[in-house]
Amino acid sequence: MDENLHIRTSTGVDLSLDLASLGDRIIAWLLDVLVVGSYVLITQLIVSFGLGTGNIAILEVIVILPAIFYHFLMEVFMNGQSIGKRARNIQVVRLDGMPTTLGNYAMRFVLRLLEITLVQGSLAMLFIVGSKYGQRLGDIAAGTTVVKVKRENSFEATLYRNVEENHEVKFPQVAQLTNEDAETINVLLLELKKSRNEIGLLRLVQQARKNICERLQIESDLNDMAFLNATINDYNFLQAQD
Repeated sequence: MDENLHIRTSTGVDLSLDLASLGDRIIAWLLDVLVVGSYVLITQLIVSFGLGTGNIAILEVIVILPAIFYHFLMEVFMNGQSIGKRARNIQVVRLDGMPTTLGNYAMRFVLRLLEITLVQGSLAMLFIVGSKYGQRLGDIAAGTTVVKVKRENSFEATLYRNVEENHEVKFPQVAQLTNEDAETINVLLLELKKSRNEIGLLRLVQQARKNICERLQIESDLNDMAFLNATINDYNFLQAQD
């Protein structure tokens, strides 16, 4: 298994991501087992005391179904993470760098029932260790894998920027960008701001600017840094108007 995944984002930036280790994925799975087990125990007690044990249909809906669909729901609503994955700073991503879709998560979930739930994870571990990008069977079918993600404690590391109410939008085309596009640009700018090795990052900034200009048909005399900062400010302002 390789230790890195090299992908090209939709902004045209080539990124090298660290693949999640088997240990991280096992620990995340154990944490999720603890979460689901606690949920089942607590809700069973509540339902039993409140409704009695005779109403099996309600018991299944409130207790069993959320437990079964836990991983699918978490990954959909937590952007490729479960509670366990978030605790270990790992996340599901697509190999091609595009945003992960509902169909990708659904494919992972369906095959999870076979390779993890039914055989206690032994099949999943076999595939993770033996595949090039640390993919279990569900990842191979969905075109995904699991990578490590950095978690910044600083507020500035978030996508959100406090834009003035009277902000004048320079590039209204940036409304076509996705959150993933904007997050990539923001991370590039933050890394360049604090990095000592600026040459490689400057090339990525130039590449991102070129790709965005071509995609959105924007022409600007601003330098690369000023242009990307302007696009992020415009994006935040336009999002706030929706």
